[in-house]
Amino acid sequence: MTHQLDLNDAIQVKTALKVLSPGMYTIRYQGTRPTGSQSGQAQHSANIPLALSQAPINMAGEIEFICPEGISHQTLSAPGDYLIAHVKRGDAVLAASKYSPKPLAGKVDVQWRIESLQQPVGRTSSAPAQANQHPEPYVGKAANSLPLTLTGHIERRGDVTVNSGEWLGDPNGTARLEGLQIESNALPQGVEILGACRAGNQTLQAKQNNYLGTKRQATAITQLALCLGGENANNYQLDAEAVFSDGSRHSLGKQEAVRAATSNGHLVAVRLCIHSANSTTTNSHTATNTAQSSWLDPQATYVAKA
Repeated sequence: MTHQLDLNDAIQVKTALKVLSPGMYTIRYQGTRPTGSQSGQAQHSANIPLALSQAPINMAGEIEFICPEGISHQTLSAPGDYLIAHVKRGDAVLAASKYSPKPLAGKVDVQWRIESLQQPVGRTSSAPAQANQHPEPYVGKAANSLPLTLTGHIERRGDVTVNSGEWLGDPNGTARLEGLQIESNALPQGVEILGACRAGNQTLQAKQNNYLGTKRQATAITQLALCLGGENANNYQLDAEAVFSDGSRHSLGKQEAVRAATSNGHLVAVRLCIHSANSTTTNSHTATNTAQSSWLDPQATYVAKA
């Protein structure tokens, strides 16, 4: 006599809901970890799939899922798994369902991450950015913006130099920006520019007027941090942005490093401008980022319990 397994007794399903605005998002499976009370008992290799779908809630938007090869049924189950969610025609509700074997229920949490792939600079439309659109330059500079140049080594191009507020590298391309050097002799006393990056297996650091990265080693930068330091750093503001080969964009200016939304993404472009903190700048990128939801902040997108 065949005994039929009751899946409700074998698997616990929990679903989390999140409202997404129109745009493009990467959703990535980070892994699993034990809950606080079970630390050391559950393994990070626990197989807990995360199924993604649009919740049947009456909202104007629609979610189209774009799955890379190897991802089926919009289900992520291993570290590094990801897919793209395209939200269009209005807000929509994302449903993320965690399928835990009963022995692991309540003992292991799924860590996943969601990031916007929209080009935030100067965009007021809810439509997602198109890859072939030329990125907006800084609309203007603060009256007391500090003069500086940015020199970098770009794959197949060699050394390139740009001025404050201009792109170093192609934000719409894939050529590696393998290193950069911020040159400025006009920094006020007590202000310095600090940089750090991850290039291959190396973690590198440098200040202004020193090179950060590599040259002619075919080594990609996968993480980057730029910020101001020194006793008078609070009197100035670093308006900067990094773009990676997968199209993801991040503001710079903090000690925390930014990285691509995908595991194989690398740095392709950087731009920056330094001005007095109490001055008024017309850089629309800054205004956009300050209004950005904390859900889309790369430092605040981890979800411990699905």
